[in-house]
This record gives sequence, C-alpha cells and structure tokens, in this order.
Amino acid sequence: MGRQANNDRAQKDHHSVIEGKAFWQYHIDQCQKTTLNRKAYCRAQKLNYNRFQYWFYKLIPSLPVKQKSIPVILKPEPANNKPLTLCTLELGKGKRLLIHDISIVNYLLEK
Repeated sequence: MGRQANNDRAQKDHHSVIEGKAFWQYHIDQCQKTTLNRKAYCRAQKLNYNRFQYWFYKLIPSLPVKQKSIPVILKPEPANNKPLTLCTLELGKGKRLLIHDISIVNYLLEK
C-alpha cells in the first residue's frame, strides 16, 4: 500500500475518533444552550449539518408524551367583535397561543 493510501486511512481514522459519539454529544449539548437553531449552530461551528442531524436524532431519544389533552371548544364569534385575549402562551420561535376562554385559563392554572 502506498504512502498516500496510508495517509488517507489515517486521516479517515482520525476523523472517526474526533467525530465520534462524545464529539457530537458535546456539540448537541452546546447547540441546545444557545439561541441558534441547529443549522445556524453548524454554520457557526463549521460542522456538517447533515451529520449533525444524524447524530442529533441518534443521541436524543424521542420523548414520550405524558401530557393530557386539553379539551378545546370552538365558539363562533360575531364578525364585528374582536375576542378579548385573556392569556398568551409564548411557545418559542415566534409561536403564540392566545386563550380567550376563562375556563381554559383556570384549567391551566390548576395544573
């Protein structure tokens, strides 16, 4: 085997060690501590986004859903009346849930 082939194999083995489970777990932990999304974090750290995604889903197990459903009753509002917002839940990434029914607010406060 030639010198170049040995160098290529050594470099590949080097990346396998560097980019193993501990490497990706470290970056996943760091990413979750920032306000950046995964793609922006990878860009900032010069990481391969597709490889990061692979390890992210491999190392972060699916979380079981333990929450109960909250019953929601939709009531039509007259076209000219704007409903009063009693509570706003900030869900992150610019998403909000506006609550207009006092019974839902009371239900959430009891939990």
